Amino acid sequence: VYYKKDGTYTAISSGEALHYKDDIGKWQDIDNTLLLKKDKSGNDIVTNTANEFKAQFPTSLNSDNTVKMEKGQYSISFRLENIKKSKGNKINYKKLEIENNSKKQAKDLAKFEKKSSRMKYEDILDNTDIVYDVKS
Repeated sequence: VYYKKDGTYTAISSGEALHYKDDIGKWQDIDNTLLLKKDKSGNDIVTNTANEFKAQFPTSLNSDNTVKMEKGQYSISFRLENIKKSKGNKINYKKLEIENNSKKQAKDLAKFEKKSSRMKYEDILDNTDIVYDVKS
């Protein structure tokens, strides 16, 4: 429940985490918006903005590139073999589907729209796309 400046309260119920503890133990909002960045080797990657884990995707997927997930000191990387090269398409969910809500209610809920994003690679095999969803 959040107390707002106008004296009202707003309760948000979610089946997924909305916050995470950062490295110094402070609660932060989760933001899975996908951004273009450089990895430790200087290669372009697409990664989520702020969460307790990092999802890292190559800008183009082929048999040599890996998808990587990191949390703390642990990580896992994987790749697909014998696929065609495909340029990634990042999809950040910036629009909420809110029915029968006032503009004020929509604005209150808008800060939770950055919880999910998607990375899509088309035609990696004949008639086959691959989609990675990044969620809380």
